[in-house]
Amino acid sequence: MKYLIIFFIALSYYGCSPSVNFMRYSDDAYPPTNSIEVLRNKPAEKEYVELGELSLRIKKSNQEEAVIQLKEKAKEIGADAIIILGEESEGSVIVPIGNLYASVDRKSIKAIAIKYKR
Repeated sequence: MKYLIIFFIALSYYGCSPSVNFMRYSDDAYPPTNSIEVLRNKPAEKEYVELGELSLRIKKSNQEEAVIQLKEKAKEIGADAIIILGEESEGSVIVPIGNLYASVDRKSIKAIAIKYKR
């Protein structure tokens, strides 16, 4: 019974929809935007200001869903684009299941939200 409770606690922790964390770089505020450009490198041809860092804890196969969630948060804060920095490992957690233990990797995806200068 004890293992079943631990399993459901772990399941609820990892089963919840994670939220996007935003670490703002300045106090400047912008109105929400309607579309977000997804970049892999800093744009060389346009001037921009970095609004802050977005991060989201992800599971193994949901990077596409994670980018969608990062874009939604970027729209809320008034960004024009996000620069994907990549995935970062946050270690792993051991989850007991009966007499066995399972290792669950913890990863996050990070991006920089930017606003183009007009």
